[in-house]
Amino acid sequence: MLQTANSNSYEAIRNLAILETIQVDLPDTINPSVSGFVAEYSVNYVSDPDEALNNINQALALNGGNPLLYVFRGSVRQKLGDFNNSQQDVETALRLTSNSGMALNLQASNLGIAGDPAGAISTMGKVIELNPDDWWNYNLRGSYYFLIGDLSSARADFASAIALEPTANFPYIYSSLIAIHEGHLEDAKKFLLTGIQKTPDPTYGERIIYAFLGTKVNYPQLDALSAYGKLTLGQYAEAIAIADRGIQVLPLPDLYFIKGTAQCNLKQYKEAEDSYTKGLELDPEYGLLYLFRADVKNKQGNLTGAQSDITALQSTKQFTLFAPYLQDPQAGSLTCESLFATSP
Repeated sequence: MLQTANSNSYEAIRNLAILETIQVDLPDTINPSVSGFVAEYSVNYVSDPDEALNNINQALALNGGNPLLYVFRGSVRQKLGDFNNSQQDVETALRLTSNSGMALNLQASNLGIAGDPAGAISTMGKVIELNPDDWWNYNLRGSYYFLIGDLSSARADFASAIALEPTANFPYIYSSLIAIHEGHLEDAKKFLLTGIQKTPDPTYGERIIYAFLGTKVNYPQLDALSAYGKLTLGQYAEAIAIADRGIQVLPLPDLYFIKGTAQCNLKQYKEAEDSYTKGLELDPEYGLLYLFRADVKNKQGNLTGAQSDITALQSTKQFTLFAPYLQDPQAGSLTCESLFATSP
């Protein structure tokens, strides 16, 4: 309750997710009360969201003027996939109090689901004005910038999140993926290493978010984050499955990078070539995709095709970043199978 009231959105989410892993035995409620129904809502949120909705409806029947209760109902409705009514609850909460960061977070999420990432970015700007010292808010806005391909703004927001000492690895993983996209491979490795040192369990944050959001809707930026994490762990089949899920909603070039690199490591070279090609169709300046497509073409014996990709790479703005790898006298110094183990 306190974390939600103080607009500490990530901590509020984390507390709900923690209830998934512990056994809570509530005492019997003798007389109906808002606090009793909210306690039941909190316990049921992860394991039985339908019952949690019933709990919060009972709380609202006793106190229909409490904005926090509308935030709680908007949250569980979003988890259940009832996005229109979730948004109505958010709007009611904001009418009752204009400074609810949690309500604005929900509004941003609903806007993202509705296909309005620009609206989500604008809304998160309001959240940051309310609470500029919360890393989670910068992380969320950065994820929407990432979604629309504004990597410069996304990078700046993730840097702001990192400066505020995040308690999960999201901004490090996003920053690593952006560094890959922009051709800064050593930076990508450093972000990954720092993220691992800060949060040894790379699935920690992901599990918290899915506990809160459920599985009624796919978030392509979260799928990119999750799939990239699986790729770096060597869980290639899972990385492909998650990337495919994100591609169905919004085909990001980064999802094709992840999918292709996972396929390459499974020695599915033709499939990897197709994935890299689709990624390059979305962003012809994505230098690593040319290098890796050349690699899988070479593995298939298509030397002419491989050379054409190297030539194409030379015409991109990122070429100078990859020149040290291409000048290495040992052939194959950087391949889709050695990305996280090789330096120029």
